[in-house]
Amino acid sequence: MSPKTYFILTVISCSLFGFAFLIHPSFIAHLHGSDQIDGYTLLMMRLYEGSLVSIAVMAWSALNAGPSLARKSIFLFLAVVDMFNTILNLIFINEFGPKVINWLELVVTILFGIGAFYFWKKEKLA
Repeated sequence: MSPKTYFILTVISCSLFGFAFLIHPSFIAHLHGSDQIDGYTLLMMRLYEGSLVSIAVMAWSALNAGPSLARKSIFLFLAVVDMFNTILNLIFINEFGPKVINWLELVVTILFGIGAFYFWKKEKLA
């Protein structure tokens, strides 16, 4: 896999999950095991959606970038974000029980985190 393919997959994944939170947050909360959402939960979901969309925009911006310190920093940022999302998904699984969507998100974030760390280590600066 090339860094360009990794960035494309990141854009697709973050966009799909981010816009799903934007379009229908109560359905996404129901998929995760929460039957009702209050104002605080809705605010947190909107903030998480905003972070996913901003990650998608950043990955899209780095799509055609050549090897550089900036691209290496983006890979490190994505690795840290995916580690955070892995911990967040483990909390969801512990809190709401083992739902299929939680396990799917857990596997996706672990794989994306491994990919980001791999490209961060592999990146050679010019």
